[in-house]
Amino acid sequence: MIEASIWILVGVVCLYFGAEYLVHGSASFSLRMGLPPLVVGLVVVGYGTGVPELIVSVQASLLGKGDISVGNVIGSNLANIGLVLGFSALCRPLVVHKRVIEYDGIVLVIVSSIACIAFAYGSISRLTGLLFLLGLIIYTVWAVASSWKENHTEIFVVEDEVGKLNRSITIDVSMIGGGILLLIVGGSFFLDGAIHIAKLFDISDAIIGLTVVAIGTSLPEFATSIVAMLRKHSDLAVGNVIGSSIFNILAIIGVSASIQPITLQNIHWIDYGLMTGMAIAILFMMFRHERISRPEGAILLTTYLSYLTYLVYTL
Repeated sequence: MIEASIWILVGVVCLYFGAEYLVHGSASFSLRMGLPPLVVGLVVVGYGTGVPELIVSVQASLLGKGDISVGNVIGSNLANIGLVLGFSALCRPLVVHKRVIEYDGIVLVIVSSIACIAFAYGSISRLTGLLFLLGLIIYTVWAVASSWKENHTEIFVVEDEVGKLNRSITIDVSMIGGGILLLIVGGSFFLDGAIHIAKLFDISDAIIGLTVVAIGTSLPEFATSIVAMLRKHSDLAVGNVIGSSIFNILAIIGVSASIQPITLQNIHWIDYGLMTGMAIAILFMMFRHERISRPEGAILLTTYLSYLTYLVYTL
């Protein structure tokens, strides 16, 4: 038990710093190459903070642990919306950019609904995985193209959140490479520890994926959004969560299923149904008055904590 806990702790530390290095290095490299700040905020930061989930889920898929792989996706998206956005909005109301509401929020609801249908079948084939990856490519190209036309975010905002330009491109590349290495190592330690604890307490892979693994791999999103919220850059806080949640579904399910078809055993309709319901809820909240208020943040956080209570009760 102690050894497994140490593995998880080491894994969390490696995942956190790996994501930090990857995001900072990628953002600096992207800004150096002249990409619009909106792309850096939504795609680079959003995708970068989703990489820990990708690493852990792919490793779980290779081990035949489909419930951990999919549970991580569902649990991470619930943590992103319920814990990260809920807590952030509870601390300070989050003003949301109209572009995030009219485009990215709708995309999140659509891909969540499609994933919900796929999960209901109980298995995800390689073809489905490839279609998810195609969806990721289409969304990314569209996001980059539209951001060139709608460059609303000032560059200092992105620099303030992800770090100013590094002194050289060599440092950028080194941070990216070091971040990826830490993510791979951290993902391996974290997954080994989680699986070991699951065996000790006879806990299903699904519960482990939905809770311990999901919350652990969501730490980069939590840290990034809280810092953005404290610095009154709520656009980046919301964009980071939405971008990461879209990445979680399309990239993680896409890559994992493409490598090896996923079979689900203990993932239930309430898990993926709530994931889709929460995506619809925040879109409704943002559409109402282009912000997520404190009471709405309290609702999101309470819903997530109630879900965790339900999972513990069903152990």
